[in-house]
Order: sequence, then C-alpha cells, then structure tokens
Amino acid sequence: MKNLITIILLVTVIGLLHAYKPDGALVKLSNASKEDFLQITGRIGEKELIFSDLKAGKSTPFINMGKTFLTGYFKIITSTDTLEYFPSSEEIISQKEYDKGRFVIELSIKIKENKRLLDLKSYRK
Repeated sequence: MKNLITIILLVTVIGLLHAYKPDGALVKLSNASKEDFLQITGRIGEKELIFSDLKAGKSTPFINMGKTFLTGYFKIITSTDTLEYFPSSEEIISQKEYDKGRFVIELSIKIKENKRLLDLKSYRK
C-alpha cells in the first residue's frame, strides 16, 4: 500500500512538472564559434541582455522574454576584438513576433573578405 501511494505521488509530481509551461517566449544565446566571448550585449525588441564569459560551444540559460523577435543588435567582446551584428532593415521588417515557444539565437564568427564578422542564426528549439 505504501509503495502504491509513493508511485501515485511520483507520477503526479512528474505530470505536473511536465505540464508546467511558462507564459512567454523563452530565448537562449549560444556561442557557436571556436572562441570564448568575454561579454555579450544584445538588444532584442525593447529588452537588453548582458552576459559575461560565454565559453565556445556553450549557451546561456533560457530567458523569458515575454514577446520576442529572433533577431536584434548584438555586440561581443573576445580576447582579440569587438564585433557587432546589426540586422538589416529587410530582416527587421520580415520578422515575426513570437509570444510562445523556445528559441535559440546562435552567434558565431565568420571570416568574409579577410574581415571577421559576427553572424547570427536563430531557430525554434
């Protein structure tokens, strides 16, 4: 009998935890480069984000943004330089605003015409 009550409680708790979904869109930033980011400053819509010491290949925890876009302004500081990403006006106009779901914004460093550029990819998780 005691085992049955324990199993019922365990199943109930697991069900409640699985059913809990916070209101709003959850976003995390991911360092998709081979370099550590000493600092990331970002602005998505009206929200400003600041993170320190994001290692290569690692991500921030999910942040509840309420409503969010999947692009924005980002500035990263590495051990060698500072790089910025500005979304194009076309990118801003075509963006959909999300109020539910889990999203990842990947930041990486690309080399184009011998210049280091900050690149951004975003997707639903």
